[in-house]
Amino acid sequence: MLLYVIYMAGLVLVFGDDAALFLKRSMKRRRLRRPGDDIGKLSARVREVYRATLPGQGKRSAFIALQTALFMAALVPGTRNLGIVKGIFAAAAVGASPFLILVTRLEEDRSRASREGISLVTEIYRQYRMCGRNIYEALQKAVDTGGTYPVCRKLIYTFLIRMRNAPGRQQQKDCVAGLSFALGTVWGKMLCSCIELSAMKGCDVSEGLADIAAQLKEASSRQQERKRLNGESLRMTAFLVPALYAGTMLTGVYYLEMSPGELLRNQFMTPEGFSFFLLCAFLFVFNMMILQLAGGSKLDY
Repeated sequence: MLLYVIYMAGLVLVFGDDAALFLKRSMKRRRLRRPGDDIGKLSARVREVYRATLPGQGKRSAFIALQTALFMAALVPGTRNLGIVKGIFAAAAVGASPFLILVTRLEEDRSRASREGISLVTEIYRQYRMCGRNIYEALQKAVDTGGTYPVCRKLIYTFLIRMRNAPGRQQQKDCVAGLSFALGTVWGKMLCSCIELSAMKGCDVSEGLADIAAQLKEASSRQQERKRLNGESLRMTAFLVPALYAGTMLTGVYYLEMSPGELLRNQFMTPEGFSFFLLCAFLFVFNMMILQLAGGSKLDY
């Protein structure tokens, strides 16, 4: 015990001045930080996910309360059955599971919104020219019309409400950044850049909107070709792999002179055969998942 006290006293004597200087600098940075600034990239990411999926402040507060309740509910039995360290990690995993659901929902909305890009940008460009280069009126008209972009209409509607309630230029930039994050595509970032230039600087962004629409049409044609190829791969995997497995079983019966019962017993009642079957089933499901994700990719360029 005395050795630990001497060791800690030595650390204080050697690094005490450096630690005090670091503390003063940290406190100075904290005083200079604005209230809306984030501590780091992780906290910024979490806040953007909350803002994109839960528009209302009350919804975000209720969701955070739900996460806290799940964490506390899993903490007590987790620490009792698994120990303190493992119990804390298990409770953290349970508390973070609703956030993972939000991230999955955000990615699904991004994928759906990306396929609505051509209709959205075309309509905004048409309304922008009809409204005398007024981007706010163009966005409002694009929301009011019955276009085939329900996900993007909801995002634009929420964005317009936030822009009207934004007190200053920095808050307006935050609203544009939130819309860009919710879209999550290159064309979405370019569209938000056009909106910011037109709304805050009064620039004419007609050529930019037309260019985005043209590039989206080219990307759509390329995606259709990739989707056709991925569809063929998916069908081949879904039908060919079970057929090959059944053919292998029939080959074992007819050419190895094994009875069906003996073959099934070796396949499912022995450790080697059952492990091999589980490996094949896992690889089959994994292949199907990869092909499905590749086929449902976002429309982007």
